[in-house]
Amino acid sequence: MPYVTSMPKLVAASVLCIALALVSCGESQKNDVAATRDRIAEALDDVRASVSSGNAGRVCAELGTGARDQVSRLAHTNTCLEGVTMLLKGLKTGRKGTRMPNAEVSKVKISGRGAVATLDVGGESIRLPFTEEDGRWKLDSFYGLNPKPSVAIP
Repeated sequence: MPYVTSMPKLVAASVLCIALALVSCGESQKNDVAATRDRIAEALDDVRASVSSGNAGRVCAELGTGARDQVSRLAHTNTCLEGVTMLLKGLKTGRKGTRMPNAEVSKVKISGRGAVATLDVGGESIRLPFTEEDGRWKLDSFYGLNPKPSVAIP
């Protein structure tokens, strides 16, 4: 009876296929997280370069919808472009040493078209939301998800 003797082999082969699929799925997820971490780091570099060059239009193009709305609200302007232009003028005429700090992306948690990135900035860790828009990851909010003061206020 070939059916009876081949049944254990079939079960073993099925278990092996499932195991391989699960391993490759896990590997794919690891690759997705690593690729997303790299793309978010690139997005941060693009924002930093746009701010450094003073290109307000490019800064707004590098931000997600939520961050663009925040800029216009915080600057009390109608658009992100007006708000960033005003903020860039303030950076140029502001106190010495005003610059965007370097940030390293240490962790990323992806959820659909959104992600939360943990950034290491000057010895502090902050978590910021990012969104995927137009095929690119963009900062979606300037507010960290776990803000904690780094210096006590007297």
